[in-house]
Amino acid sequence: MTDDDRQIDALRVAAIEDLKGLYESSESGACYLDQLGRRQRLCHFLSVLVGSKKINSTQARLLRELLISVNSYAVNHPTVIPEKRSKKDLTKTRIVQAVGVMIRLYDIYPAELGERKNKAAELIGYASRDMEDQPDRNLPHYRKKYIEYIEGILTAPHSRAEVLKPVEALLEKRRPEPSPVKEDQELAEQQKLERRSAVLNGRGLYDTLRALYPSYELLELWDVTHPICVFSAQSSVWNNLESALGRPPSNFLPHPLRWPRDEYYHPPAEEQFNKDVAKFRHPDTNTTRFFPGPTYSLDKLHLPLPGQPLKIDFKFGRFFTKTATSEDLDPEMMKALAADPDTPVSLEQLPMRKWLHGEVADIVVDGAHRDGAVSHATTIMIKNIQGGYDLFLTRRTNDVATHANFSHVCPSGIFSPHYDESNHENSKDEFSVWRNFFREFSEEMYDKQEQQFPHYHIEGATDPADEPEARRLRALLASGQAFLTYTGVSINLLTMRPEICLLLRIEDPDWLRRERHMKKPNRSLKLNWEYHDQAAAENLITEKQWSHWRIVLDSDLRPADGSVFEPSWTVPNAAAAVKLAIDVMKAQGL
Repeated sequence: MTDDDRQIDALRVAAIEDLKGLYESSESGACYLDQLGRRQRLCHFLSVLVGSKKINSTQARLLRELLISVNSYAVNHPTVIPEKRSKKDLTKTRIVQAVGVMIRLYDIYPAELGERKNKAAELIGYASRDMEDQPDRNLPHYRKKYIEYIEGILTAPHSRAEVLKPVEALLEKRRPEPSPVKEDQELAEQQKLERRSAVLNGRGLYDTLRALYPSYELLELWDVTHPICVFSAQSSVWNNLESALGRPPSNFLPHPLRWPRDEYYHPPAEEQFNKDVAKFRHPDTNTTRFFPGPTYSLDKLHLPLPGQPLKIDFKFGRFFTKTATSEDLDPEMMKALAADPDTPVSLEQLPMRKWLHGEVADIVVDGAHRDGAVSHATTIMIKNIQGGYDLFLTRRTNDVATHANFSHVCPSGIFSPHYDESNHENSKDEFSVWRNFFREFSEEMYDKQEQQFPHYHIEGATDPADEPEARRLRALLASGQAFLTYTGVSINLLTMRPEICLLLRIEDPDWLRRERHMKKPNRSLKLNWEYHDQAAAENLITEKQWSHWRIVLDSDLRPADGSVFEPSWTVPNAAAAVKLAIDVMKAQGL
């Protein structure tokens, strides 16, 4: 067996496992190929079969055309399915039939589970009347039949060149030339960024926030104010990463693509939610980066008291409801202040925020009537050869949904479960800051794409702490060459979303260089698509923004070159995470 054959066999096994996992899912387990994170894997599968490297999962339209063509070929080259079949009866067209079945299930019949069951039954030659009387009782038998069918197809001998010949021409399609419309969009985005920077540097924003939330002190980092407040962790819980976790979610996980009618949200927010759903379903959307994943969201935040650390009670949420009911408070504020960034605005000029203030006594700590997804961020401090510390600071790319090209700490992300949605009540391991930290560590810093999406396999999500780079870091932690500390919680007053903050202190000055040059089979440190992986001057918001990663700090833990974090190019959460980290390091005598 050649290496190519072994690779194809491994991909077949993976495809079978995907299908098994899918058909163990409930209706809320989502029937959309893109949402399930299958597009990239299927794309890889087809690339190997065709023997081409030109199929790219980010080329959504090309991939869609390719799969539709494969489906069409399967329809026009049907194969009889005998009652008692053997492998020798399987023809070489079965591989495209398998893909055809997948496309018709995912793309044409996404609405109801019952409809998908019947259509799949017709496609595989399994009579739908067998499921009409008692569909629930017959469903396990149906699943078994379908899995056997797909398994037979994917393990059959075939000639990939002949089978996929009808679609090879699609791979040679040229990309369209940049259109004037796209250039106009880029100009509009640049102007939007400039307006945002002006508001963040103006006095009006901070005067507005102080007037609205007088009980919460705005953060000061290196003599600069940021639109965020922080609550430092008590020293007794520094070593407990899970300290901020209060009551876990008790509500049912919302449907990914349906507006939650049982929740009382700001009525206009539904329009934004529906726009995100339409964008997600559009064939040009890269749904490996834009998908309605589940979240752990704010229910109640209990402020710290003497001897009682801060606690967050949670509820389940979704990315798209997060955007529509919490994230959109930010652009509303930016728009209201854009005309005169130095003049504060009243609550009357902020209709969404005003509605929330009317429904909730204190929207900073009460997550009622919105989906305030909780996030987490880690400040990395690396000891340098001079005996001081360097701050690891990255810059976000143009591809991220918010704060494009702004500087941020890494890793950071949404505090979220990554498991089969139908079994979420039995997946308690996911409700863990430790687990979420290592997921983002592998995904963002080592480009481990499998850690980016919720998992839908029967056995549940893989443990990110077992990834090779995570094992290396755990060894450093065990040896005393690294320390992972809980530093506190911040609340971004623009979005009203809490963030759990950590400090990763590396005492080995050679750590970054060693991780960047790690040899295979280990993964080397390589930032994923959310961050610029190389220090570069392109797309800097201002000339004052740092283009490099390591910011040398002096003995007082301030930038040695005298520069500061300006709000116009710094994610507010980054400033908060760095401030909390520095406070802990100073308290530890560093």
